[in-house]
Amino acid sequence: MSIFSIMSVSRHRRAGALALLGACSWFAIAGTSAALERARVSTLVTPSQVVEFNIYLPTKNRAAVEAFLNELIWAYDYGAKPRRRWPAKHETILVYVRTPGAHHFDADGVDREPYMAPGLVDAEKARRGKRPTDVWFHTIVPTNGSEKTGYPTQKPEGVLRRIVAASSRPGGWCLDPFAGSGTLGAVCQKLGRPFVLIDSNPVAIETMRERLSASPQASEAAAPARR
Repeated sequence: MSIFSIMSVSRHRRAGALALLGACSWFAIAGTSAALERARVSTLVTPSQVVEFNIYLPTKNRAAVEAFLNELIWAYDYGAKPRRRWPAKHETILVYVRTPGAHHFDADGVDREPYMAPGLVDAEKARRGKRPTDVWFHTIVPTNGSEKTGYPTQKPEGVLRRIVAASSRPGGWCLDPFAGSGTLGAVCQKLGRPFVLIDSNPVAIETMRERLSASPQASEAAAPARR
């Protein structure tokens, strides 16, 4: 099972965020207890599987996790912009694996994107586009978009689609332990991956239920279970 958690933690509540993250045995953040500084990713995933987290914290210690793979920057351009500092318009996604080098990564499974300077490559390369790098430019969920649920921390399907396509195999299980609006489930339905979504918020459960049951790919087995 691959674990993908694109969760929102307020930048202004670092202490609470560290307590939340420290309670998870799969990874640790700088500032948590010494016992958690050696993340126990190996207890949950096989050597080929991937764990990805999106966190809003001012500091991140790569050494806090035994198998750090990538730091991805998701940049967008939407919302208010202050005039006395550079507007904060990006989020960081951290990628961990159990065994670097043995993990699954399908570079050809993700959609290519246009070259920023197509005139610098030949016509064939310009036509095919390039593989994405570790900096992703993708809009947030549009206010009038078809995937908009109204859930405050909803992430766009395009970002999750890239993660799932690259880091999981067709038919492989995917887990989001902080599922929120259920974007991972919506993407997995379209990509043919079974999934497990978890959230303690009743509003999130209802949002997921409505969203996934309305999908053309919906099935009774894929709907989130009420507990």
